[in-house]
Amino acid sequence: MMALVKDSGKDNRKGNEYFAAGSGLQSTPDWPNSDLRDAMPFIAATVEAEPMLEHWMRLFVLKDSGLVIGEAGFKGLPDAEGAVEIGYGIAQSHRGRGLATEAVLAMCEWAFHQSGVRAIKAECLAENSGSIGVLGRSGFIQANSDAAMLRWELPRRSGR
Repeated sequence: MMALVKDSGKDNRKGNEYFAAGSGLQSTPDWPNSDLRDAMPFIAATVEAEPMLEHWMRLFVLKDSGLVIGEAGFKGLPDAEGAVEIGYGIAQSHRGRGLATEAVLAMCEWAFHQSGVRAIKAECLAENSGSIGVLGRSGFIQANSDAAMLRWELPRRSGR
């Protein structure tokens, strides 16, 4: 249904113009959202400072249309405890179809095949019922929270 495509993240242009000019891919009109557009320069600078992070980021591309509908990445390389934190987003027009869950599961499977990864963390706003559902369906367990933010963890199980 969907492919995960590697993205260099090195281009600071915003939105659809990056995909049209930089990668040859087109995106759905409502992707990226304003939060991701605002974060693109920070993401690009982070990858520039730590080039290995390029391998830890993906675009969500619909196989039938070739449209980019979302993104996922890990916010850094594994820490001293072997944990990485995942972040992801999907275009509003493609939510509620199980695509974010499909992508998060694929990203987690990939991460657990990387050297040193023992756990994957995530966080979402307490009112973000969509992300709460995605993380729950993906096997994450709520680790702790405060009034605004829920924190989750997916430990590596034997066989992964």
